[in-house]
Amino acid sequence: MKVLETRRKDGMKWRRYRTADGRTVTTYEVPAPVLRGIVPASRLRARLAQWENGEKLRTRHTLMCKRIAEGVKPEAIAYELGLTARSVQRAKQKIREKNELRKQAARAAKLRQAESEPAATV
Repeated sequence: MKVLETRRKDGMKWRRYRTADGRTVTTYEVPAPVLRGIVPASRLRARLAQWENGEKLRTRHTLMCKRIAEGVKPEAIAYELGLTARSVQRAKQKIREKNELRKQAARAAKLRQAESEPAATV
């Protein structure tokens, strides 16, 4: 991870990082006595484990989307990331649907713009 910035705000230090897969993560540095007063250690460990699992999933999803964009076959992506081929195919379909919606919105905006411009007279 690469540190993008470090700042102090309201007595706490926070940092923004860029991960290897291109995502941005923000962390806050809280003094241990303050943290112990807010959250019991048992709940903190469980929440930290939950966050780490989520980070692994987000990293894997980002990598899967990059591989799809590169044109790699779903079976190869599934093998590389330890997923099922069907889950990669579903993600590919969702990406296609989003792209189609964006194209439709762009076409609609273009039509609205063309209708709002006055017609040129000759």
